[in-house]
Amino acid sequence: MPPSPYGTEYSRRAAFGGSPASGNAATNVVLEVSSKRRVQITLNIADPDNPRLVVPPVVALDPTTPPLKQVPFLPTPEPRRRVLRIVVPDDQPAGIYTAAIVDEQTAAPGGLLCIAIHED
Repeated sequence: MPPSPYGTEYSRRAAFGGSPASGNAATNVVLEVSSKRRVQITLNIADPDNPRLVVPPVVALDPTTPPLKQVPFLPTPEPRRRVLRIVVPDDQPAGIYTAAIVDEQTAAPGGLLCIAIHED
Protein backbone atom coordinates (compact mmCIF):
# COMPACT_ATOMS: atom_id res chain seq x y z
CA MET A 1 0.00 0.00 0.00
CA PRO A 2 1.41 3.43 -0.87
CA PRO A 3 2.21 5.82 1.97
CA SER A 4 -0.64 8.00 3.12
CA PRO A 5 -0.44 11.70 2.20
CA TYR A 6 -1.95 12.70 5.53
CA GLY A 7 0.70 11.06 7.68
CA THR A 8 1.52 7.79 9.29
CA GLU A 9 -0.71 6.31 11.95
CA TYR A 10 1.90 7.15 14.59
CA SER A 11 2.35 10.79 13.56
CA ARG A 12 -1.39 11.33 13.02
CA ARG A 13 -2.28 10.14 16.52
CA ALA A 14 0.55 12.12 18.08
CA ALA A 15 -0.48 15.28 16.20
CA PHE A 16 -4.02 15.12 17.54
CA GLY A 17 -2.87 14.93 21.14
CA GLY A 18 -3.42 11.23 21.65
CA SER A 19 -1.00 8.54 22.47
CA PRO A 20 0.52 7.04 19.32
CA ALA A 21 -0.34 3.61 20.71
CA SER A 22 -3.93 4.49 21.58
CA GLY A 23 -7.01 3.69 19.54
CA ASN A 24 -8.88 6.12 17.35
CA ALA A 25 -11.50 6.96 19.99
CA ALA A 26 -11.41 10.72 19.34
CA THR A 27 -12.89 10.46 15.84
CA ASN A 28 -16.67 10.71 15.65
CA VAL A 29 -18.55 8.93 12.90
CA VAL A 30 -22.15 10.14 12.70
CA LEU A 31 -24.71 8.04 10.84
CA GLU A 32 -27.51 10.05 9.24
CA VAL A 33 -30.22 7.59 8.17
CA SER A 34 -33.29 8.29 6.07
CA SER A 35 -35.67 5.33 6.07
CA LYS A 36 -39.36 4.69 6.72
CA ARG A 37 -38.54 1.18 7.91
CA ARG A 38 -36.37 -0.13 10.69
CA VAL A 39 -32.73 -0.63 9.73
CA GLN A 40 -29.73 -1.98 11.60
CA ILE A 41 -26.30 -0.75 10.61
CA THR A 42 -22.89 -2.21 11.30
CA LEU A 43 -19.99 0.06 10.42
CA ASN A 44 -16.34 -0.82 10.77
CA ILE A 45 -13.79 1.72 9.56
CA ALA A 46 -10.09 1.03 9.99
CA ASP A 47 -9.07 4.69 9.68
CA PRO A 48 -12.03 7.08 9.93
CA ASP A 49 -9.71 10.08 9.50
CA ASN A 50 -8.89 9.09 5.92
CA PRO A 51 -10.62 11.85 3.88
CA ARG A 52 -10.60 9.73 0.70
CA LEU A 53 -12.93 6.98 1.93
CA VAL A 54 -15.97 6.30 -0.24
CA VAL A 55 -18.79 3.78 -0.21
CA PRO A 56 -19.52 2.09 -3.54
CA PRO A 57 -23.07 0.79 -4.10
CA VAL A 58 -24.23 -1.31 -1.16
CA VAL A 59 -25.40 -4.65 -2.57
CA ALA A 60 -27.49 -7.63 -1.52
CA LEU A 61 -26.33 -11.18 -2.08
CA ASP A 62 -29.11 -11.61 -4.66
CA PRO A 63 -27.83 -9.88 -7.83
CA THR A 64 -31.40 -9.07 -8.96
CA THR A 65 -31.95 -6.84 -5.90
CA PRO A 66 -31.20 -3.19 -6.64
CA PRO A 67 -28.26 -1.78 -4.65
CA LEU A 68 -28.36 1.15 -2.27
CA LYS A 69 -26.62 3.96 -4.13
CA GLN A 70 -27.17 6.96 -1.86
CA VAL A 71 -24.56 6.28 0.82
CA PRO A 72 -22.04 9.14 0.72
CA PHE A 73 -19.65 10.52 3.30
CA LEU A 74 -20.66 14.16 3.65
CA PRO A 75 -18.16 16.98 3.82
CA THR A 76 -17.89 18.54 7.26
CA PRO A 77 -15.83 21.52 8.41
CA GLU A 78 -15.22 19.93 11.78
CA PRO A 79 -11.93 18.08 12.18
CA ARG A 80 -12.07 14.47 13.35
CA ARG A 81 -15.75 14.13 12.50
CA ARG A 82 -17.20 12.06 9.66
CA VAL A 83 -20.85 11.94 8.59
CA LEU A 84 -22.16 8.99 6.61
CA ARG A 85 -25.60 9.52 5.09
CA ILE A 86 -27.63 6.43 4.30
CA VAL A 87 -30.79 6.84 2.22
CA VAL A 88 -33.07 3.79 1.99
CA PRO A 89 -35.71 4.23 -0.74
CA ASP A 90 -39.27 3.37 0.34
CA ASP A 91 -39.48 0.57 -2.24
CA GLN A 92 -36.11 -1.01 -1.38
CA PRO A 93 -36.57 -4.74 -0.75
CA ALA A 94 -35.93 -5.98 2.78
CA GLY A 95 -32.65 -7.82 3.22
CA ILE A 96 -29.02 -7.52 4.15
CA TYR A 97 -26.79 -5.25 2.07
CA THR A 98 -23.01 -4.93 2.29
CA ALA A 99 -20.19 -2.87 0.83
CA ALA A 100 -16.48 -2.55 1.31
CA ILE A 101 -15.51 1.01 2.17
CA VAL A 102 -12.54 1.92 -0.01
CA ASP A 103 -9.93 4.62 -0.52
CA GLU A 104 -11.05 6.34 -3.74
CA GLN A 105 -7.45 7.03 -4.80
CA THR A 106 -5.83 3.65 -4.13
CA ALA A 107 -8.89 1.35 -3.99
CA ALA A 108 -7.43 -0.09 -0.79
CA PRO A 109 -10.06 -1.47 1.60
CA GLY A 110 -10.85 0.84 4.49
CA GLY A 111 -13.75 -0.82 6.20
CA LEU A 112 -17.07 -2.60 5.91
CA LEU A 113 -20.68 -1.43 5.94
CA CYS A 114 -23.61 -3.77 6.53
CA ILE A 115 -27.22 -2.55 6.39
CA ALA A 116 -30.12 -4.80 7.38
CA ILE A 117 -33.47 -3.51 6.12
CA HIS A 118 -36.46 -4.99 7.93
CA GLU A 119 -39.96 -5.64 6.60
CA ASP A 120 -41.66 -3.53 9.26
